[in-house]
Amino acid sequence: QEVVHMVQKSSSQPVFRKKGEVENYLAKEILRTEMLSSRANEYSDGEPYGIPSDEAELDDDTQDADNIAVKSARQSERRARRTRATMKAATIVRSSPKLAASSKKKRSKGPSTMNPLGSLWKMTGRKLLTAKEEVELSNGIQDLLKLEAIQGELAEYNGGQPTFPQWAAAAGTDENTLRKRLDHGIHCKNRMVTSNVRLVISIAREFEGPGLELYDLIQEGMQGLIRGAEKFDASKGFRFSTYSHWWIKQAMRKSVSEQTQIFRLP
Repeated sequence: QEVVHMVQKSSSQPVFRKKGEVENYLAKEILRTEMLSSRANEYSDGEPYGIPSDEAELDDDTQDADNIAVKSARQSERRARRTRATMKAATIVRSSPKLAASSKKKRSKGPSTMNPLGSLWKMTGRKLLTAKEEVELSNGIQDLLKLEAIQGELAEYNGGQPTFPQWAAAAGTDENTLRKRLDHGIHCKNRMVTSNVRLVISIAREFEGPGLELYDLIQEGMQGLIRGAEKFDASKGFRFSTYSHWWIKQAMRKSVSEQTQIFRLP
């Protein structure tokens, strides 16, 4: 309303005596009208001509304080990151000899546990058997084979698997003794086989070639090793490694011949 009143006051036309005074007056009126219209546009929120209110000043102060707080928080985060990076670099530099040593140990241990050969590779670290131990283990294996043969005969005679008391009676012993003999025989067989895994791996590397996976060769060699442990007779004076060598190679040769057969097409 104040702006309209000012415009109405200035709307009365003055009296001009010369032509130049009219042009100057029109120029001044145009300039004054533009200034009034710009001030009217700035008149908002109860504060005329763009004069800021107390609430606006408080909002600006609060925003400035928030900006300062955000900047300070970011600066502290950057400093913390730099500190952590420096500490991490120092830790890596200090522990680099240990990491190198541990990596060498891991490489020297052989394949990892994720590798199918990992479990077999662990068995290669076991001690070799002495001649006396081979005799004891061979006797336990032969006793196990005799008990299994008795079970097979009973199954064939009865037309089905015999009960444990029937098996013990046929073996001429009681159930507890039969169970102990079976456990001892299984233990002897496992120890005889696991103590000679390195022999299987060394022979498998000789047969390794295009189209022949090392893992497949080792599997076949383990079957030959188990067969050799069942056939081994320590009373003849041979060492088990010498005797089982032939069985391992025989199993691998059979596998190689089966995988490299030539099929003739008609």
